[in-house]
Amino acid sequence: MEDKVLYSQLTRKMKEFYSEYFEQAPANRFDSLVSRGANAFPLLIEILEHPDSGDEVRTDALLALGKLFTKIGPTKESLHAVVNHARGLSLTGLTSERHAALFAIGNSQVASLITGFEPLLHSGNPDAINIACYVIGYARWETLSSELIEVALCKESATLGASTWALGQIGTPDCIEALVELLGDPETLPPAIDALANVSSPTLVKPLGELLNHPEQSVRLSAIVGIKSAVAAYKESILKRGVDELIPLLEHACLDPVIPIAVFAMVTLADLGQKIDPASASQALRVQVKAKPRTIGGPRSKPALLH
Repeated sequence: MEDKVLYSQLTRKMKEFYSEYFEQAPANRFDSLVSRGANAFPLLIEILEHPDSGDEVRTDALLALGKLFTKIGPTKESLHAVVNHARGLSLTGLTSERHAALFAIGNSQVASLITGFEPLLHSGNPDAINIACYVIGYARWETLSSELIEVALCKESATLGASTWALGQIGTPDCIEALVELLGDPETLPPAIDALANVSSPTLVKPLGELLNHPEQSVRLSAIVGIKSAVAAYKESILKRGVDELIPLLEHACLDPVIPIAVFAMVTLADLGQKIDPASASQALRVQVKAKPRTIGGPRSKPALLH
């Protein structure tokens, strides 16, 4: 088969594996309302506050409000409704509904509201710290990155997942540097590499490439996803930096016994202008894998893979 045909088939297979391995955010019943713009606010607020609305309905309403906040910004009434609802969930734990409320608050981009969560980072209460991490992460609030880095580098198991996820969402050079530092500790490597898989940066190619030989399948998978994402977004920059060290690592990953990893590696090699080995590609294309879905990073978060 010609390279072009193989590349097309491998790319399709990669997307299939991606869907099997990583959870997809469920369809939101109110997504159609988001297209109405500001006209959707009164209806979504009514749904959120209606006594007969179940938790799944309220969750979808909050997510739709968050998307509207991103699209056109919040109104005074809509922001008030979301904040009041979030306060009412303060004793529920980190449920999907509460995450959706934090998502909406973060997406509001209201500085006084976002920065109001900063004191929670220093509270010493893991639950409060996690709440702040999620809001700041959803907001991608760069001015609080140093505080998040401080939390993550404490390496407390109860807050490590939320703090590393938030750093990955912000993705500034200082956040990336902290996450790469955490790759060096076996205890902090898993959440750190999951967070980095959400970051498309040419600077990550080298540290992630070094993990393509890691004994843990999940680490290798996150590493190749992160590399593929970086190549998709910054191929020319990566080629200019040089890929002499990366190419042998990717070629080795093409022989990975975990076929999805091999397929990601083959597509990435082809993106970098390398030849596809027909025998390895044909073998990979014949494999059907049904994997248990897992999530990279925080809630409703996926790597920017399929550019």
